[in-house]
Amino acid sequence: MKKTTQFELRELSKGINTMLDNSEQYIADIYKLEIKQQDAHMRALQSQISPHFLYNTLEYIRMYALSEGSEELADVVYAFSTLLRNNTDQAKTTTLAKELNFCEKYVYLYQMRYPDRVAYHFEIDDVLKDLTLPKFAIQPLIENYFVHGIDFSRNDNAISVKAQLIDEQVEIMIRDNGKGISTQKLALIRTKLSNTQIELHDSIGLQNVNERLRAFFGPTFLMNINPNEGKGVSITLSFKKEQKNEL
Repeated sequence: MKKTTQFELRELSKGINTMLDNSEQYIADIYKLEIKQQDAHMRALQSQISPHFLYNTLEYIRMYALSEGSEELADVVYAFSTLLRNNTDQAKTTTLAKELNFCEKYVYLYQMRYPDRVAYHFEIDDVLKDLTLPKFAIQPLIENYFVHGIDFSRNDNAISVKAQLIDEQVEIMIRDNGKGISTQKLALIRTKLSNTQIELHDSIGLQNVNERLRAFFGPTFLMNINPNEGKGVSITLSFKKEQKNEL
């Protein structure tokens, strides 16, 4: 019985890994098509995304949870379903509350992928819950942490997102305690972020997120990246609450 359970858990892990990898590629494709203004192709991608691997894994997790009576696995099913619904929704914009809910489920699945190694905390002012912004505006910044900043040899990894309104200025901070960033690389990133022309880059990265949100929110939008006093970095997005441009 023990060997069977271990096998099933390995299969569950493979399913989560596949889902995360495919979601990240899907979001990267959306960025490229949107920046190129290929709206028709982007909507085709959203409607034709191959869901079979998602549904198969979802069904496996659901059946396993039912057979084992596991609340934790049931939570994984819920997170998995949330990502599936969000990826297949053809809307180009969302609310900040929905975007952060999507991001929270994304981080939760990483937490399941690496048990007892990742903690997270999301906080949002009530007045900002219905704020409109592009879909996948925050997720690439969180993904950046899991790709470049996290240290899986540690068990105290942590990431937080805090969205607040300060004197009609929206401020969204993504903060982690990861590996940090070198002075030279930080200077290069800041130089790229200061570029006022919107261009397409090969990967999502900080610069593409910066350009996409600046195009949406207008000239009041700023992205700042700073090293924390201890470990890790903080990325701050700020803009005037009412100033935005439709996609």
